[in-house]
Amino acid sequence: MLLKSRFYLPPLNAAHVARTSLIQQLETLPGGKIALICAPAGYGKSTLASQWLHQHHQTFCWLSLGEEHNRPAIFWRYALTAIQQALPNVGSEAEKLVVNSASAVAVVISLLNDLDELTVMNHSEDAVSIVLDDFHHLNHPELLKAINLFFDHLPANVRVVLTSRIEPDIYLAKRRANHQLLELNQAQITFNKKEAESLIRLQLEAPIDSQEVSEIYQYTEGWPTGLQLLLLQKKRMGTVEATKWLVKSDSFLDRTISDYLFDEVFVSLTKETQHFLMVTARANRFTAGLCNHVFKRRDSYQVIDQLEKLSLFVIPLDNHRTWYRYHDLFRSFLQETGSREMGDELASYVESSIEWLENNGCLIDAIEMSLGHDVWDKSMELIPQIIKEGEPEQKARVADWLLQLPVSMRDSLNDSLDSVDIPTSDDFTGYVLPDAFQTIADPLTNREQQVLELIAQGKSNQQIADQLFISVNTLKVHVRNLYGKIGVENRREAMLKVTQPSL
Repeated sequence: MLLKSRFYLPPLNAAHVARTSLIQQLETLPGGKIALICAPAGYGKSTLASQWLHQHHQTFCWLSLGEEHNRPAIFWRYALTAIQQALPNVGSEAEKLVVNSASAVAVVISLLNDLDELTVMNHSEDAVSIVLDDFHHLNHPELLKAINLFFDHLPANVRVVLTSRIEPDIYLAKRRANHQLLELNQAQITFNKKEAESLIRLQLEAPIDSQEVSEIYQYTEGWPTGLQLLLLQKKRMGTVEATKWLVKSDSFLDRTISDYLFDEVFVSLTKETQHFLMVTARANRFTAGLCNHVFKRRDSYQVIDQLEKLSLFVIPLDNHRTWYRYHDLFRSFLQETGSREMGDELASYVESSIEWLENNGCLIDAIEMSLGHDVWDKSMELIPQIIKEGEPEQKARVADWLLQLPVSMRDSLNDSLDSVDIPTSDDFTGYVLPDAFQTIADPLTNREQQVLELIAQGKSNQQIADQLFISVNTLKVHVRNLYGKIGVENRREAMLKVTQPSL
């Protein structure tokens, strides 16, 4: 017995965002071609395919795949049933072959012959669309071999759309060379700012200004599910409160987003891959040479290439695919998970990373990593090297680094600071923190105190980062640390703590 819901076209949410340009690309896909929509979890792959079918009348069949379909006989039973719902006279003989345990090749040939005959008899120019959703569940060698045979001889009146979290083993290089493939990847299906704004305004019932929209978009980097989960969580605070604190919530990572990434992405990975991700996430960016040094291996380029194929939120930073970074939310998740799972073990990896960065001329990366992980001695050693270079554009950056050092260490660098304008407490006018914050068990650093003062003034993440000459990512690290010290989980609680320290 087959599960009927596997053949249902997913309904569209009333508050969906139209992906007009992407739908146009699918609409122009001719018969005999394959569209591959490939991106990490939560990028709206299935929604895009569903939206296309809802908006454009056509003959189609839909099959939602799961792990149970990774067996040839079961897959072909489902696939043939799906096709017959759109084309009742196709696949009868192939169905008998499946029941009689015939070879997959025989099944495919029979199906192709039926479709070819239909092509001759059908005078319509409209191609039939076959959508195989969540194709990443299929990796059985014999099954993929048969599916590739089907794709190699795809009739002129049939087009196939695949959605997948990973690059499937369907001879992509050959299909690209033969111009048989339309690819929509993570970069292409990420929400642009206009689409993100449409979603935010649809989801939130209260008004929201353009600045808040920009900060939400920057925080999620256009990841559709990240947007949805963040908005859902903040709406629970109440309509007015949601718009007031949505972009001011500085929890290092929203719990709903963290849970989603853990359940939908992290747990399905091998322990080795999990370990690789948690360690490499400590650096702002990484490259194969750095990874080889840290892990004492020689195949990191292949590992990173595999991470890209697995669509693990890996973003190349150059056309040569030398340097990479993780999507900011995924990196935050990996950092949190690594701190929890690996603890003190991370220290040796951080030290090794800083060593490689220094030896390979990446001093800025080395300094920021040492400061971010409280490796003060190394920071003290490296910062003077940048100061001696005397580059004017580095002054603001150096000033930020110095303010992150403990006061005693910063004072010891006085002889090297003649050319650096270091912001003082006079630059941070406004709310003065209560004395209670000076007596907590784990005192706030100068930088954390500055951040908290600016939070108390109602400044946004971007405003605080700009005023302190730091990136938003660096700011989040400071926010996470100070929240832990004062015992709060979000900006609202922090502001209450500042104004009512007795709570």
